[in-house]
Amino acid sequence: MTNFEDLETAIIAYQKRFDIEEMFRDFKSGGYSLEGSQLAPQYLSKLIIVIAIAYTSATLQGKKIKDMGIQKYVTRPEKR
Repeated sequence: MTNFEDLETAIIAYQKRFDIEEMFRDFKSGGYSLEGSQLAPQYLSKLIIVIAIAYTSATLQGKKIKDMGIQKYVTRPEKR
């Protein structure tokens, strides 16, 4: 169920939500382990900035690899 007027708008909105959920998963319990950092607030904000830069870089590189059509050569076998 959705309150969007048309299917295309709903699909776009839910794709964005799915992408955001994946980002939070990666930040918290994925490769970045933000949830287990146990840092003081002044250091936590700096870590979040570094993670945001790393995540953006990884996302852009992943898009570039996907656009080149070579993702099967650089992904883990179980993720293919």
